[in-house]
Amino acid sequence: MLSFSPAAAAKQLAPLRVLSNTEIAADLFLLRFERNDRSFEPGQFLAVGLPRETHRREYSIYSGVNDDFFEILFRRMPDGYLTMRLAELRPGDAVIAEGPEGSFTLPDSPEHLLLVATGTGISPFHCYARSYPDLSFRLLHGVRTVGERADPAEYGGSYVACVSREMGGEYHGRVTSYLKEELAAHPLDPTTHCFLCGNCDMIYEVYALLHRYGVPLDRLHTEVYF
Repeated sequence: MLSFSPAAAAKQLAPLRVLSNTEIAADLFLLRFERNDRSFEPGQFLAVGLPRETHRREYSIYSGVNDDFFEILFRRMPDGYLTMRLAELRPGDAVIAEGPEGSFTLPDSPEHLLLVATGTGISPFHCYARSYPDLSFRLLHGVRTVGERADPAEYGGSYVACVSREMGGEYHGRVTSYLKEELAAHPLDPTTHCFLCGNCDMIYEVYALLHRYGVPLDRLHTEVYF
């Protein structure tokens, strides 16, 4: 549970108006709502819920620091109480958002980054790329279907989609399989900072793989999505 002073909580928990809610792929939604001048660092998250309800869930901020709105990316789950409700929101409705909080943020002046995500775990990386146009990185994104891919143009050609359940994208297979092949052929510069975000199985496997290939532990950064 996040902790705020009463004055801060009153400000933070004011309802925020929904601006748009777009289903960008089957059951995958991009929700945009008011920001009200809140500051944040790329990589932080919001605890989002509905007015007059206590149930909230943490979502990495998808939008950039220079946008005048917040965006979150979420998947509608048939057994998910909150995601089913969020998917029904329309412009003019309201959400509640605690935060921003979190420390999944970039080091000062990174020379190069390897970003590895599965599914909606791409959210903080989209925020990085949108907030820092000159950032040097490579982004590997594991998705199930072609429709779940991000737009490569948003990442300046540094995006690799690994599609596991159908043909399409830059690689057919799991993102972990792609990374194994890449590391065997092209070892990483040991100064590279590696950020991993997504499901825990991917993170455990990639973390161990990168460490085995010589990436120091202090250059491995993780954020687990449940």
